[in-house]
Amino acid sequence: MNQFRLISFSLLICTLIFQACSDKDDNQDSTELLVLKPNAEEGVDAVIWTERPDIGSPDAKDFQAMGWTWYAQSYNGGIRRSLIDFNLESIPEEAKIINATLKLFHNPTSAEIPSTMGHSQRDGSNRSILSRVVSAWSEDNVTWNNQPAISTDNQVFVKASDAINEDYEIDVKDLVEDMIQNPSESAGFMYMLQNEEYYRAMIFASSDHENSDLHPELEIEYKLR
Repeated sequence: MNQFRLISFSLLICTLIFQACSDKDDNQDSTELLVLKPNAEEGVDAVIWTERPDIGSPDAKDFQAMGWTWYAQSYNGGIRRSLIDFNLESIPEEAKIINATLKLFHNPTSAEIPSTMGHSQRDGSNRSILSRVVSAWSEDNVTWNNQPAISTDNQVFVKASDAINEDYEIDVKDLVEDMIQNPSESAGFMYMLQNEEYYRAMIFASSDHENSDLHPELEIEYKLR
């Protein structure tokens, strides 16, 4: 009887140790989810233009990449790119990024719609590129002429649109990893066409859009190493 109790006690101890180790592993494997969807006050994004190279557009309702001509204006045409930055300070530098997705939502009220009809491939593919910005910039002062430098490391080549009103979910895991590991050389994303020629466009909403559901969103899942 004493031997049976000893065996039972030993089994109980082993069970408790196994459960403690499992709980520890579960804690180590637990992940955090950070969802960033800043509004007009908190958001940092801007459009830069070749047609007005010394004038910025910090309050633009669009987050766009395009090449177009506007004959009704005092200028004929140009290329546009967009910049956006998110506050990643809450993610520790030692964090392991599991997933990172940038969500962009088509802007149905864009002032460009009468010309472009939305995302456009009128004269060629509107494939686009997301790059990591590696030098400082200010939403209120950035222009085409003083635009920040970018890195080509882990650039994301974004597919051409399948519809004029398509929303996008873009895998930016590698870019976000670079941002976390190099915070002093990371200032968000630059968005541009892969082929910056006329009559192709990608038109999304910016953080200044009246509809908060359409604001750009960055979703990051991570865990501590």
